[in-house]
Amino acid sequence: MKVFTVVGTSGSGKTTTIEAVIAEFRRRGYRVGSVKEIHYEAFAIDPSPTSNTHRHRAAGAELVTARGRYETDLLYPEKLPMKTILRQYKEYDWVVLEGVDDLPVPAVLCSADKPRDNAICASGKLSACAGLPAFHPLENPEGLCDFLEAHVQLFAEDWNGQAAVRFYSRKNRVHFFEGVVFKRVPSSRDARREAEILRQLRDCDVPVPEVIGCRDNLLILEYLPGEPLPDIVQRGGYDPGALAQALCGWFGAFYAAVPPGELRGDVNGRNFLADGDNIVSVDFEECCRGPIARDAGRLAAFLATYHTRDRERQAALAEQFARQFCARFGCDPREVQAEQAAELAAMRERRGQARLSRA
Repeated sequence: MKVFTVVGTSGSGKTTTIEAVIAEFRRRGYRVGSVKEIHYEAFAIDPSPTSNTHRHRAAGAELVTARGRYETDLLYPEKLPMKTILRQYKEYDWVVLEGVDDLPVPAVLCSADKPRDNAICASGKLSACAGLPAFHPLENPEGLCDFLEAHVQLFAEDWNGQAAVRFYSRKNRVHFFEGVVFKRVPSSRDARREAEILRQLRDCDVPVPEVIGCRDNLLILEYLPGEPLPDIVQRGGYDPGALAQALCGWFGAFYAAVPPGELRGDVNGRNFLADGDNIVSVDFEECCRGPIARDAGRLAAFLATYHTRDRERQAALAEQFARQFCARFGCDPREVQAEQAAELAAMRERRGQARLSRA
């Protein structure tokens, strides 16, 4: 979910801004929740000492539920931390906070005398604010919500207050959180394309993650356990023949599911995870067409160049993978060797350019 707060003094337009945002996000099909911070010290939903629910609390009940014909109220005898409150909103796309200033989330500023380092835009009575993008909540709710969609990131905190686990990725932001993977890619078009590829492969029983959701440039994916291929090679202790066979098995399932001539493409070893004898693959952003020897040669090049102490076992893995791949898919070993050599040359060029850029 995405969370932001609207802050400002009383009468600055906070509630008007929130009403406009909630209505526009609902129009766009989002599930939206809200939290209102009330600063009036005497506030209580159930102040009467003679009410039944008040008597329940006075007797020591830690949670009291008042269930009526048209609403249900949960009454805690304490002020809860915001992260505890947000547990109730895990299934929502957006949570809008009003007047909450004790949570590190982006803020919409509605009055100049409530400055915030986390302010990303202005609205309410500051809808002509200099120095921040400003949006009138009644005249331009669409523009305000477009801005929020683009600038409010996923709330990357778990419910114990620890940071979500971030996975390695060269160009995407990938987090593991609440049992699923959140992958933010460069554009909504990239997200839709990858989601389509993954769904098609899943329908053909190729071991890839299930798409749980796709919205804007965010993919929500099933978490698949396993160790990235480079980590396995670097730690050693694996059977080169068995690992090569498992990799070829994954490629067999992939080629059976796609049209002839379509390649896996992005065969960086970190896109393959091993869990025992099972191989799964992630990241499908660069599928392309060509001879399948290209997939084999490129992955063999990666397998041969990871930094590892067990160079003999590593060389055996690269060799056995190339040999088994050729035997299984009828490739000419010379073509695989040529593709491997071309990828090794490209690696040297990329790494040389990286050294020059650092210098």
